[in-house]
Amino acid sequence: MTQNPLNFRRLLDPLPVEVFFDEHLDQNPAFVGGEEVKIDGLISWDEVTESLNNSKLWSSAGLTLSRNGAPVPAAEYCFNGINRDLQPISRPDPVAVLEHLANGATLGLENIENATAGLMRLSQALASALGGSARARVAGSGPTQPSEVPQFDIGDAFHLQLDGTAYLALFEERATPGGNSQPEELAGELEMTAGDVLYLPAGQFYQTAGVSEGCLTLTVTVMRPSGVELLTLIYERLTDEALFRTQLPYYDDNAIHGEHLEKLAASIETILGGEDFVGDVETLQRRLMALSKNATFSLPSHNIASFYRVGLRAEVPSGLEPVASELAVWAQDAEIFTLADLLENFAERPADDTVTALKALEACGFVEPATRELGQ
Repeated sequence: MTQNPLNFRRLLDPLPVEVFFDEHLDQNPAFVGGEEVKIDGLISWDEVTESLNNSKLWSSAGLTLSRNGAPVPAAEYCFNGINRDLQPISRPDPVAVLEHLANGATLGLENIENATAGLMRLSQALASALGGSARARVAGSGPTQPSEVPQFDIGDAFHLQLDGTAYLALFEERATPGGNSQPEELAGELEMTAGDVLYLPAGQFYQTAGVSEGCLTLTVTVMRPSGVELLTLIYERLTDEALFRTQLPYYDDNAIHGEHLEKLAASIETILGGEDFVGDVETLQRRLMALSKNATFSLPSHNIASFYRVGLRAEVPSGLEPVASELAVWAQDAEIFTLADLLENFAERPADDTVTALKALEACGFVEPATRELGQ
């Protein structure tokens, strides 16, 4: 069998995922020292350079420059161009970008979660583990000064040092939705070298700087859905209820008006607590996870990659046939996989036997297909 790509468990190793969920998620930062082998296959300076040399892929929205944490205006490193839809955009000028980098700027590449197969699988694994959508960015620089204004990520952020050395200062305070908290108390400082991983809860204030030449840092941010995501689902349910399609009583009649509102509230409570609605919410959350959106072409083959996931808390079922039991152990280690991955890793077995075992694991709920709807 081949080694599965970097996933959630291997990313946090040696920190057990159970400890992460109990003591760190939404609570405290987690630093995991690692070896360079952990980051193999994600993205390198050579791959960043190759991507940048395909200049028509980039605009000022995807390629940013900053100095001491402050953004460099696009006009200082871009020229006027057009995109594939013949719409005007600001296209980065390589000469201007390099001049800014030579003078201490930091390069940022946004939304690169599909840039390499390794990045795609890691993004999928983090999205699956936390039940959200994952976005990846890289920051590259030489030695720089710490950002003057502390920053934060609006989702759970996993910082991976890919090359060189980076400095980070963490603050006790966290930004909150609608809040006005400011970073004041320094919690700690650290340097990250290739292979190190740092988890920061959403809103955690921090400052960063490049320490060495060739500093390259990957950040994968997972945005978990909030209750706001349910408003459309709730609206659809309520419009199907006759009570919500009737006119409201005249507001001057306080007794009747109040009684009607109480009926509406009771109806909402009944609907939201029903098993059907709970099932719809689970379906929505899985759709928002969007694992199958992170896919790649493999032309000239027309085969479609069917993605599957295994929950981190899933336990291998008892009483399985030997083939299904072996497959379950492999799938649990993989966390995210495709049918092609499965067939490749069990190539010594007849494909029909492998597919039958997969269907058995689906039937018992151990393996879950990751599907999506167009437009979602």
